[in-house]
Amino acid sequence: MDTGMRAFYVLPEFDAKVRFRLTGREHHVLLVPAPESQERPEYLDVHAGRGETGLMAHYFPDQVKVEVARTLKSTNLTLRDLAEWDHSWSDARKMTPMGYFGDPANFDPEASRQKMEDFVNQVVNLIESFMKAKGLMQAH
Repeated sequence: MDTGMRAFYVLPEFDAKVRFRLTGREHHVLLVPAPESQERPEYLDVHAGRGETGLMAHYFPDQVKVEVARTLKSTNLTLRDLAEWDHSWSDARKMTPMGYFGDPANFDPEASRQKMEDFVNQVVNLIESFMKAKGLMQAH
């Protein structure tokens, strides 16, 4: 029986195409495009690095040991490392024994908050545009 329900997974274009090897044309995926001006850094900040540590410091400051975070050395891992890290739990633990993949020492709570706010606005606009295009939502 067809319920008429449709579910979609919304994710950043980088994650979809680079990490999960999707084309972006899958019927169940909505891609949040990468900002056109965004340059790819040599080293990636994927998990508990600058961005996520900044978010935690902004929204849950009592949960971040700032004095410890500021001493953590960057993992300096690349796209090739990310592929191994994503596909093997044992490799991930070897590559990132401290549990982070990025540069937590250089976190900036306000920059992370702004980046998250921008991303959320992109997601909202993407979903709204998709729904309008499919006739699922009336334009205001």
